[in-house]
Amino acid sequence: MYLKIQQFLPRYLELFQKTIKEFNLELNVVTKKGKNKISNFDYYQNFETNYEFLVIDEHKQADFIFAFFVLSRKGQTFYLNLPFFSQFLDKNWINIIGEFILDFIEENYHFETFYVQISNLGIKINNFFQKFAISFDGNSNTFKFNLVKRYEFIDIHCHPFSEYFQDSKAQVDNWFKKNIGLIFVVGTSWEYLEEIKKIGNYSKKIYKIIGIHPTLVAANDNFSLLENHIDDKVLAIGEVGLDFYYENNPPKEVQIKALLDQIQIAKSKKIPVMLHIRDKSGENQAMKLISEIVTKFSEINFIFHNFSTNYEIFQKLVKKNNCFFSFSGVITFKKSIELRRIIKETPLEKIFTETDVPYLSPEPNRQLWPNVSPQIQWTYQTIANLKNLTKIELSEIIYRNVRKIFKVKNAKTGS
Repeated sequence: MYLKIQQFLPRYLELFQKTIKEFNLELNVVTKKGKNKISNFDYYQNFETNYEFLVIDEHKQADFIFAFFVLSRKGQTFYLNLPFFSQFLDKNWINIIGEFILDFIEENYHFETFYVQISNLGIKINNFFQKFAISFDGNSNTFKFNLVKRYEFIDIHCHPFSEYFQDSKAQVDNWFKKNIGLIFVVGTSWEYLEEIKKIGNYSKKIYKIIGIHPTLVAANDNFSLLENHIDDKVLAIGEVGLDFYYENNPPKEVQIKALLDQIQIAKSKKIPVMLHIRDKSGENQAMKLISEIVTKFSEINFIFHNFSTNYEIFQKLVKKNNCFFSFSGVITFKKSIELRRIIKETPLEKIFTETDVPYLSPEPNRQLWPNVSPQIQWTYQTIANLKNLTKIELSEIIYRNVRKIFKVKNAKTGS
């Protein structure tokens, strides 16, 4: 299952009616002008706006909704009613709903200060709100909030180069003002090495990963020259690997030698390797070779960039202590059902997040070009939902993983 919060649209009407019957809920629903409304639910009166939300299984494996809540607005005060929270829903979803509500208000209204009043049916959400409210009125069960930056996400793989952005410094500065805490700028060619050095000097929150992409290697490459570009801000060698997708890519033997040469540099510097692996459709030759290589170099940590292989290969890799997985916006795509299954079974201590800017813009902004680092919020949201976590909890876990695997000294708690 893939649980997700959605607005109550007409296409969910049949599912909602099944839930009313299944759980004997004292609710009746009607649809007027394309909008659903609970006809015997008096919470709608005297409000400027009412928003109805459902927690549903996006993969349609469950034939009922898991929760239903209403957020109503009058001025700068929002009224929350939570009439249904299924016994089959993980208890932490009360916090996920609370986080969603704060995000929804801040993204849609941009109030510097706002209030959330909770009905008795939503009382369980109080503990989450108390962590972020600046005050609480117990008589009316109302919380006061200021508009604050609650998230600092980590993007461990992006390419914010001048080829894609007219002013890369202004671009990354803007990312840090939004929701980004750290970014790792990743190289792919010899030509990018100087630009990576320049971008790395923009901020203490920017780190570097250098290497030559498997589609850009040559038989006469002298990879020892990479060592001239390694300083304290270089955290790993990458993105390196094997790419057998196109016929005109460098020969397999050239790619394999280039990968092994660059792994030796990582070994000598005691830093991880970030892998790019792509096979021809329906084949697993590159993945089989990589599996042998990561087993041989068991003392090196390998991070699979934009991990999206099949479930059977994942089952073998996840058992290896030195294999870690970085997930991109691809996990938000409607057809990525198997990939979301993989995430559910990936231990939290093996998970990283990335955008692969300028590529792989996530849903709901899949048409965005170039992709930008703050879009990683949708990757965080998807992983968090699959793991029954809030984005804040997941952020703390990712920061912990970054400190452990990449040895980033200034990676804070993430909250």
